[in-house]
Amino acid sequence: MTRAGGALVAPEASVRASRRWVFITLLGAATFINYLDRGSLAVALPFISRDLHLGPAEQGLALSSFFWTYAVMQIPMGWIVDRYDIRRVYAFAFALWSLSAAATGLVRGLGDLLLCRVLLGLGESVYLPGGMKVVSLHFRAEESALPAGSFDLGAKVGLAVGTTIDVWLLVRFGWRSLFFRTGLAGLIWLLPWLWLYPSARAARAPRRAPVDWRRLLGDRRLIAMSLGFFCWDYFWYFVVSWLPSYLFIVRQVPLPGVALFGALPFLIFAATEAVGAWTAGVLVRRGADLSKVTKGLIAGGFALGLLVVPAALADSPAVSIGFLLGASLSGLACGNMLAVPRICAPDDEVALWTGVQNFVGNIGGVLAPAITGLLIARAHSYVPAFFVVAGLLLVGLAAYTVMLPRLEAESRP
Repeated sequence: MTRAGGALVAPEASVRASRRWVFITLLGAATFINYLDRGSLAVALPFISRDLHLGPAEQGLALSSFFWTYAVMQIPMGWIVDRYDIRRVYAFAFALWSLSAAATGLVRGLGDLLLCRVLLGLGESVYLPGGMKVVSLHFRAEESALPAGSFDLGAKVGLAVGTTIDVWLLVRFGWRSLFFRTGLAGLIWLLPWLWLYPSARAARAPRRAPVDWRRLLGDRRLIAMSLGFFCWDYFWYFVVSWLPSYLFIVRQVPLPGVALFGALPFLIFAATEAVGAWTAGVLVRRGADLSKVTKGLIAGGFALGLLVVPAALADSPAVSIGFLLGASLSGLACGNMLAVPRICAPDDEVALWTGVQNFVGNIGGVLAPAITGLLIARAHSYVPAFFVVAGLLLVGLAAYTVMLPRLEAESRP
């Protein structure tokens, strides 16, 4: 897209039709790198904490600091990518997050670590608003679950493969080298992105009206999807932030086992996200009701997430891990949740709606690591933290199924 006469103009339709899945592949690769970079801290945290003398509360603060800027920047980033060339915006943000990730290997104390995580969050804030903007430019609303779910697969695969890569780098080279290698290597992605993704063509377009914030923020659909996404993100970032430590400390899984069982849940998330997104597309193409399909798959995913409760209460590490793997089947909901803003938002506000939703959702990212750390410090147990997650999953299920109005497919061909 480009800015012309005060508005944005999409790339040419012929480009969209012939190469749109190439763009989704590039976004998937960027998402993989995104989660590889942001997930490295959770894997290395026991060793960083030893070297920097961080207790549970400081660890929770370090894990949550990424989300201070990541969450706050969601709405501004959505506004930016709705109005400026997504090719340039994404490239700049990607470079910032990669360099910030690499700089984590230089930290000497909690303050340095917080600064690197804050800058990482600033750069990575482009990931979901930018990705959904690309989807909105190249796919219709009723077919958006599959491309949205496809590029978001990189998040789960990044965490799964990244856990294995991080453990190997950690054991072989130490935690500082881990961040140097993963952060700087990711910069290679910029080459195909700048080469393959088109800049917007120059054209005249009418000037946009200012955003009606009262209308936007009072929209019941946006409120419902944002509440549901908050509950999902609390669950998701609880798993992302604390699963390696839980396996290592509570279930006494050795590092090779952490590499395996820390990765498997995210592979299951990825597989079920693909299944959920593909299923939605198939059913809608066959004439099934878009609203029932989308809401039903989201509800099924949230219900499966409730398996975290028996995982926390199980006496056996093997049984606990089994339930955690079962809870990962909740990935069924992911692609369909990401499609909801595309279905509901006006075409020129898709990134903005996504940014609002992701801002509210990532408040859960701020809270989950910190609250979990405090609960562990006070109760000397992970069980209360698991119950908080389960309670929020029930709230999220209600938000998507009861509070969210009926979803309607767009009318344009």
